[in-house]
Amino acid sequence: MADGEQSYVIDTCAIGDLTGENRPTTLYHNPYEVERVWQGIEQLIEARRLATVHQAKMEMRTRCPQGYKRLEHYGRRFFIPRIAPIWNATRQVLTAAAEQRTLIRYATAKANRDPADPYLVGLAIVRDAKIVTSEKGRHERTVQQNEQRIPDLCLAYFGNTGRVIHLEDLVRAEGLLA
Repeated sequence: MADGEQSYVIDTCAIGDLTGENRPTTLYHNPYEVERVWQGIEQLIEARRLATVHQAKMEMRTRCPQGYKRLEHYGRRFFIPRIAPIWNATRQVLTAAAEQRTLIRYATAKANRDPADPYLVGLAIVRDAKIVTSEKGRHERTVQQNEQRIPDLCLAYFGNTGRVIHLEDLVRAEGLLA
Protein backbone atom coordinates (compact mmCIF):
# COMPACT_ATOMS: atom_id res chain seq x y z
CA MET A 1 0.00 0.00 0.00
CA ALA A 2 1.44 3.37 -1.00
CA ASP A 3 1.77 6.18 1.51
CA GLY A 4 -1.38 8.24 1.88
CA GLU A 5 -3.70 5.57 0.50
CA GLN A 6 -6.66 4.80 2.73
CA SER A 7 -7.10 1.25 3.95
CA TYR A 8 -10.50 -0.31 4.64
CA VAL A 9 -11.94 -3.15 6.70
CA ILE A 10 -15.28 -4.40 5.38
CA ASP A 11 -18.14 -5.95 7.31
CA THR A 12 -20.23 -8.81 5.95
CA CYS A 13 -23.35 -6.64 5.78
CA ALA A 14 -21.67 -4.26 3.28
CA ILE A 15 -20.93 -7.21 0.98
CA GLY A 16 -24.56 -8.28 1.46
CA ASP A 17 -25.67 -4.81 0.38
CA LEU A 18 -23.79 -5.22 -2.88
CA THR A 19 -25.18 -8.69 -3.62
CA GLY A 20 -28.70 -7.84 -2.42
CA GLU A 21 -28.53 -10.54 0.25
CA ASN A 22 -28.72 -7.97 3.03
CA ARG A 23 -31.66 -5.94 1.75
CA PRO A 24 -34.80 -6.64 -0.27
CA THR A 25 -33.13 -4.97 -3.24
CA THR A 26 -29.53 -4.55 -4.22
CA LEU A 27 -27.72 -1.32 -3.52
CA TYR A 28 -26.98 -0.82 -7.20
CA HIS A 29 -29.65 -1.87 -9.68
CA ASN A 30 -27.67 -1.62 -12.88
CA PRO A 31 -25.68 -4.87 -13.42
CA TYR A 32 -22.91 -2.83 -15.07
CA GLU A 33 -22.55 -0.68 -11.92
CA VAL A 34 -22.57 -3.74 -9.67
CA GLU A 35 -19.79 -5.34 -11.69
CA ARG A 36 -17.75 -2.10 -11.66
CA VAL A 37 -18.05 -1.95 -7.86
CA TRP A 38 -17.02 -5.61 -7.58
CA GLN A 39 -14.00 -4.99 -9.78
CA GLY A 40 -13.04 -1.98 -7.65
CA ILE A 41 -13.38 -4.06 -4.47
CA GLU A 42 -11.21 -6.77 -5.97
CA GLN A 43 -8.57 -4.20 -6.98
CA LEU A 44 -8.55 -2.87 -3.41
CA ILE A 45 -8.08 -6.43 -2.11
CA GLU A 46 -5.22 -7.02 -4.57
CA ALA A 47 -3.59 -3.78 -3.40
CA ARG A 48 -4.03 -4.98 0.22
CA ARG A 49 -6.18 -1.94 0.97
CA LEU A 50 -9.41 -3.87 1.72
CA ALA A 51 -9.78 -6.84 4.04
CA THR A 52 -11.96 -8.43 6.66
CA VAL A 53 -11.25 -10.69 9.60
CA HIS A 54 -11.24 -14.46 9.54
CA GLN A 55 -14.11 -14.43 12.05
CA ALA A 56 -16.31 -12.88 9.35
CA LYS A 57 -15.65 -15.76 6.95
CA MET A 58 -18.28 -18.10 8.43
CA GLU A 59 -20.74 -15.24 8.80
CA MET A 60 -20.25 -14.33 5.15
CA ARG A 61 -20.59 -17.97 4.10
CA THR A 62 -24.03 -18.22 5.74
CA ARG A 63 -25.42 -14.67 5.42
CA CYS A 64 -24.24 -13.72 1.95
CA PRO A 65 -23.09 -16.82 0.09
CA GLN A 66 -22.98 -15.00 -3.27
CA GLY A 67 -20.50 -12.50 -1.89
CA TYR A 68 -18.50 -15.25 -0.21
CA LYS A 69 -18.33 -17.21 -3.46
CA ARG A 70 -16.96 -14.17 -5.26
CA LEU A 71 -14.31 -13.47 -2.60
CA GLU A 72 -13.34 -16.85 -1.15
CA HIS A 73 -10.42 -17.39 -3.53
CA TYR A 74 -8.59 -14.40 -2.01
CA GLY A 75 -8.07 -16.47 1.13
CA ARG A 76 -5.74 -14.87 3.69
CA ARG A 77 -5.26 -11.82 1.48
CA PHE A 78 -8.87 -10.89 2.28
CA PHE A 79 -9.80 -12.98 5.36
CA ILE A 80 -7.07 -11.88 7.77
CA PRO A 81 -6.33 -14.39 10.55
CA ARG A 82 -6.34 -13.39 14.21
CA ILE A 83 -2.66 -12.59 14.61
CA ALA A 84 -1.17 -11.14 17.79
CA PRO A 85 -1.46 -7.43 16.89
CA ILE A 86 -5.13 -7.86 15.95
CA TRP A 87 -5.79 -9.87 19.10
CA ASN A 88 -4.16 -7.19 21.27
CA ALA A 89 -6.10 -4.37 19.57
CA THR A 90 -9.32 -6.37 19.95
CA ARG A 91 -8.68 -6.76 23.67
CA GLN A 92 -8.33 -2.98 23.92
CA VAL A 93 -11.67 -2.57 22.11
CA LEU A 94 -13.34 -5.08 24.44
CA THR A 95 -11.90 -3.27 27.45
CA ALA A 96 -13.38 0.00 26.16
CA ALA A 97 -16.69 -1.80 25.55
CA ALA A 98 -16.69 -3.13 29.14
CA GLU A 99 -16.49 0.45 30.38
CA GLN A 100 -19.67 1.26 28.44
CA ARG A 101 -22.65 -0.40 30.09
CA THR A 102 -24.55 -0.27 26.78
CA LEU A 103 -21.86 -2.42 25.13
CA ILE A 104 -21.81 -5.13 27.76
CA ARG A 105 -22.70 -7.82 25.15
CA TYR A 106 -19.27 -7.47 23.57
CA ALA A 107 -17.42 -7.48 26.85
CA THR A 108 -19.21 -10.58 28.15
CA ALA A 109 -19.37 -12.65 24.97
CA LYS A 110 -19.61 -16.32 25.76
CA ALA A 111 -16.59 -18.48 25.01
CA ASN A 112 -18.46 -20.41 22.32
CA ARG A 113 -19.41 -17.21 20.52
CA ASP A 114 -16.82 -15.41 18.45
CA PRO A 115 -18.43 -12.22 17.13
CA ALA A 116 -16.56 -10.61 14.26
CA ASP A 117 -17.32 -6.98 15.18
CA PRO A 118 -14.62 -6.43 17.84
CA TYR A 119 -12.06 -8.09 15.57
CA LEU A 120 -13.08 -5.83 12.68
CA VAL A 121 -12.42 -2.81 14.89
CA GLY A 122 -9.14 -4.42 16.04
CA LEU A 123 -8.03 -4.91 12.43
CA ALA A 124 -9.02 -1.32 11.66
CA ILE A 125 -6.81 -0.15 14.53
CA VAL A 126 -3.84 -2.23 13.35
CA ARG A 127 -4.19 -1.05 9.74
CA ASP A 128 -5.31 2.49 10.57
CA ALA A 129 -8.30 1.69 8.38
CA LYS A 130 -11.86 2.88 7.99
CA ILE A 131 -14.62 0.34 8.59
CA VAL A 132 -17.13 -0.20 5.78
CA THR A 133 -20.51 -1.36 7.08
CA SER A 134 -24.20 -0.76 6.58
CA GLU A 135 -24.83 -0.75 10.32
CA LYS A 136 -25.99 2.39 12.04
CA GLY A 137 -24.94 3.41 15.52
CA ARG A 138 -27.31 4.22 18.36
CA HIS A 139 -27.22 7.92 17.48
CA GLU A 140 -28.27 7.21 13.85
CA ARG A 141 -31.06 4.69 14.42
CA THR A 142 -34.62 5.97 14.50
CA VAL A 143 -35.80 3.12 16.72
CA GLN A 144 -33.62 2.77 19.79
CA GLN A 145 -32.79 -0.91 19.84
CA ASN A 146 -30.57 -2.46 22.46
CA GLU A 147 -28.44 -4.12 19.80
CA GLN A 148 -24.82 -3.07 19.72
CA ARG A 149 -23.29 -2.34 16.34
CA ILE A 150 -19.86 -1.58 14.95
CA PRO A 151 -20.42 2.21 15.09
CA ASP A 152 -21.20 1.83 18.81
CA LEU A 153 -17.91 0.00 19.37
CA CYS A 154 -16.04 2.69 17.45
CA LEU A 155 -17.70 5.37 19.55
CA ALA A 156 -16.62 3.56 22.73
CA TYR A 157 -13.04 3.10 21.54
CA PHE A 158 -12.26 6.11 19.34
CA GLY A 159 -14.69 8.59 20.86
CA ASN A 160 -16.35 9.22 17.49
CA THR A 161 -17.63 7.25 14.54
CA GLY A 162 -15.56 9.02 11.87
CA ARG A 163 -13.84 5.71 11.17
CA VAL A 164 -17.13 4.12 10.05
CA ILE A 165 -18.37 4.57 6.48
CA HIS A 166 -20.94 2.90 4.27
CA LEU A 167 -20.39 1.12 0.96
CA GLU A 168 -21.64 4.16 -0.96
CA ASP A 169 -18.97 6.27 0.76
CA LEU A 170 -16.26 3.79 -0.27
CA VAL A 171 -17.51 3.80 -3.86
CA ARG A 172 -17.39 7.62 -3.94
CA ALA A 173 -14.04 7.95 -2.15
CA GLU A 174 -12.32 5.43 -4.40
CA GLY A 175 -14.10 6.51 -7.60
CA LEU A 176 -15.27 2.96 -8.28
CA LEU A 177 -18.05 4.15 -10.62
CA ALA A 178 -16.14 7.05 -12.19
